[in-house]
Amino acid sequence: MPNPLRFDLLRFAAALLLALSMVQGAFASEAKLNILVISSFGKDPPAQAAFEQGLEKELGYKSGRSNVYFEFLDSPRLSTENAIAGVAALIEKKYRGVKFDAVVAWALPAARLVSQNRHVFADCPVIFLELTDQQIASLGPRSARDFDLAVRVSHEESLKEALRLSRPKRIVLIGEAENPTGAARFEQARRAVATTAPSLVVEEIADRPLDEVIERASNLPPQSMIYYLLMFSDGRGTNLVPFEVARRITEKANAPLFTQWESLLGSGSVGGYQLSIEEVGRNIGKAVQALSRGEPVLSSSHMRFAFDWRQLTKWGWDDVANFPPETIFLNRPPDLLKEYRWQIATILAFILALLALSVSLARALHARHQALAALASERKSLAEKVQERTAELARSNQELESFAYAVSHDLRAPVRSINSFAQLLERRFGEVLTGDGADFLSHIMTSARGMDAMILGLLDFSRAGHQTAKAFEPADLSVVAEEVVELLQGEALALGGRIELSVAQDLPPCRCNRDQIRRLLQNLVENALKYRSPERPPLVRIMMSASKDGIAAEIHDNGIGIPENRREKVFGLFQRDAPASVPGYGIGLALCKRIVEVHGGKIWLVSEPGGGCCFNFSLPLNAG
Repeated sequence: MPNPLRFDLLRFAAALLLALSMVQGAFASEAKLNILVISSFGKDPPAQAAFEQGLEKELGYKSGRSNVYFEFLDSPRLSTENAIAGVAALIEKKYRGVKFDAVVAWALPAARLVSQNRHVFADCPVIFLELTDQQIASLGPRSARDFDLAVRVSHEESLKEALRLSRPKRIVLIGEAENPTGAARFEQARRAVATTAPSLVVEEIADRPLDEVIERASNLPPQSMIYYLLMFSDGRGTNLVPFEVARRITEKANAPLFTQWESLLGSGSVGGYQLSIEEVGRNIGKAVQALSRGEPVLSSSHMRFAFDWRQLTKWGWDDVANFPPETIFLNRPPDLLKEYRWQIATILAFILALLALSVSLARALHARHQALAALASERKSLAEKVQERTAELARSNQELESFAYAVSHDLRAPVRSINSFAQLLERRFGEVLTGDGADFLSHIMTSARGMDAMILGLLDFSRAGHQTAKAFEPADLSVVAEEVVELLQGEALALGGRIELSVAQDLPPCRCNRDQIRRLLQNLVENALKYRSPERPPLVRIMMSASKDGIAAEIHDNGIGIPENRREKVFGLFQRDAPASVPGYGIGLALCKRIVEVHGGKIWLVSEPGGGCCFNFSLPLNAG
């Protein structure tokens, strides 16, 4: 008996294969568009590259979504009639058998080629680009499917943006007026000036030798502005390239140069609200797709805001807030905050990880202290387990101290690396790193230095627990105290105060770690100077005497004092009771307590009459 489930699976698989084959067939049947672009110009000008970029964004011909072919008449250099005849013969031979979905004829020579050789393109629709009404009328009969994509430039809008930036008193029009196209540009520019700024002084430089144009542009009166209308030839009949003319003029000019053509960006033009050949290319791509689908072609603007950042900087107009949000900036240096956002985020994340690790370490050390307190309370009732617990705790302490020492020591290397790279970033990019970027870098460096200081404190705290009997030797604590006073008396005097030392003559030698006891006294005196009262000069009195159990010491100060309810907590790690303006990390007093405990002594805090406080500690004569 056949298995129903197996039969259903086979039927589902067959249906799936059929659907896949149908989808594949649909994609295979979707033919690529074939477009021929005939340009009246050469293939090297920046305008051609911008046109291709816009065309690619819509048609994706570089990725294979369509086929776009280019042919160039290069009419500025070659005889137009000879170029038309030669390129027409080439197209007829080269593209024989290719059915074009659209032909783009860019400017009049290309339009004449298509009109004179219409048989080559059969009934293919033609998009005539950048032709005037008179030029279109001169072409004769056309197909009903042909389309005119007019490139209309608003001199008024272009001039408004240029005038907004430069605020000139004189406008200099540079171009050529002997040919109809150049004369039309001059007339349009005159009307635009009369409409937008009728009070401006207008100077026209037309059909002059290029060297004379450059000479005049370099000696214009203050508050002048150049409006460039293109030069394809000069007064001597020399053929020119408009981009090269703009570059040579701006190299010497003492006034900013504006124009209405975005393709001159990078050749010295400041920019503005301009005709974008890239937008022309995109609109051509949209028109081709609409024609292929039998849809009407919608008109679109070819103008957009675009500027050369180098020119904006040259003339002091490089404030981004002065431009519309959609503005395009050429040659703008990268925003370091955006350019290195991942590196900065990584450094910040690493610092946060270090902070979290430090907190975890502090908690572990705090847990150790709690374990010690719990062990002390159980000693009376758990006598038989004391030795076992003590040995276990000693091993745990040794491992924890070794771990804390190793981790704190190893943490310094990445912190130093962070600080070094932050300083390198400041030196290398300090001039361009401004605003939030500079603040973020400052926070990184400050955090790295703070982290390094905290780790050094933790290292000292860990080292204090590594002392062994071998490090203990007899020492005269009066000499140690005198060394501390000598070291810090200058700082006290600079603050208008003093340090007084009183040591009993019968003070016996004490077996201890001499460096650790000096560090203990130094920390307590430095704290007294650091937390001084703003109302009086600091006075620190050190008193040392012998007691029945060993050495007793008192460090009195007249500082800001510590509230009664906080005195027990100040010896805890990372516990602080001071204004935020006073630097510190809450490690110093914890280190003092650690040193005293390692020596088998005690440390405590009592009130000082009239303000301030007094730290007391006692040490056995034979510690270790």
